[in-house]
Amino acid sequence: MIVSLVNCGTSVFAGFVIYSILGFREHKGAGKVEQVTSGSGLAFVAISEAVSEMKGAPVWACFFFIMLILLGLDSEFGTLEGAVTPLVIDMKLFGKIRKEIVSAGFAIVLCLMGLLFCTGIGEYLVGLFDSYAMNIPILILALFECIAVGWVFGTDNMSLAIEDMQGSKPSKFFTICWKYISPGLLILIFFITFVQQMMAAPKYTSFIDCVNSTHPNSILPTNQTIEVPYSIGAQIAGWIIVILAIMPIPLFMIINRKSEAGQMGAFLKSIANSVRKDREYNMESLYYRPQQGHDSPVVNEKV
Repeated sequence: MIVSLVNCGTSVFAGFVIYSILGFREHKGAGKVEQVTSGSGLAFVAISEAVSEMKGAPVWACFFFIMLILLGLDSEFGTLEGAVTPLVIDMKLFGKIRKEIVSAGFAIVLCLMGLLFCTGIGEYLVGLFDSYAMNIPILILALFECIAVGWVFGTDNMSLAIEDMQGSKPSKFFTICWKYISPGLLILIFFITFVQQMMAAPKYTSFIDCVNSTHPNSILPTNQTIEVPYSIGAQIAGWIIVILAIMPIPLFMIINRKSEAGQMGAFLKSIANSVRKDREYNMESLYYRPQQGHDSPVVNEKV
C-alpha cells in the first residue's frame, strides 16, 4: 500500500513540475503546451531546455541524463530476467550454458535491434511499438497473471506464501483485488483499448516545416507537424507484434498440459482441475538446489 501511494504521489508531483516547465516554455515563445507530447519530445526537448536555464546547467544536465540511463537499466533488469530465466531454468533450451552468458547474448542482440530506433525512422518505429506492443499485450499478460494468482494458484495459497516470506498475511483487501477487482478492471480497459484501436487507426507525428515564431520573446523557430494515421501495412505489422507477444501464453499452456495429460480430453479436464480449491500450499515442497553448469538456484522439479 505504501509503495502504491508513493508511486501515485510521485506521478502527481512530477505532473506539477512538468506543466510548470511547459508553461515557462510557452511564455518564452518556444511552443504551446499542447505541441509537446510525452516521450522523447518531453524528455529531450522540454526538460532539457529547463535544465539549461539552471545555474550550473552542465552539472544538472549530466545528472539528468545519468538518471535516464539508470532508469532504463533498472527497467531492463526485470524485463530481461523475466524472459531469460524461464528459458534457461524451466525449459532448459540452452543446455549447460551459464545463465549469465545467455543474458549477455540476449542483451547484445536486443541492443543491436534497438539501434533501429536511432535511425531516421526511429520515431516512427517508436510510435508503432508504443501504439501496439505497449497496450493490448501488456493488458493481456497482466490479466493472465491475475488469473494465475487469484484463480489457479489461489489467493489462500498466495497469502500463505507471503506469510512464509514476511511473517504476516496480506489483508483481505489485497485478496479481493487479486481475484476480482484487478481482473475486472483489466478486462474493462482491454475492451476499451481494443475498440479504440479498431475504430480509429493510431497516428504518428509527421514533420512538415520549420517557420519563424511570431511570439515577441521567441528567438527560436517553431516546428509545424501534423498527425498522420499509420498505413495499412504498418497496422498489419502492429497486430502481428500483438499476436507474437501474447502467443506464448496459450502455446506453452497447451504444450505443458497436453504433455502431462496425453490427449486433448484429459488436457481440457486438467485445465478445469487447475482452479480446484482443495489444493494446499506446502512451503516445504519448495526448496532450491544447485544445478550443474549454473550458479543460479533452481526450483525443485517436484513443484
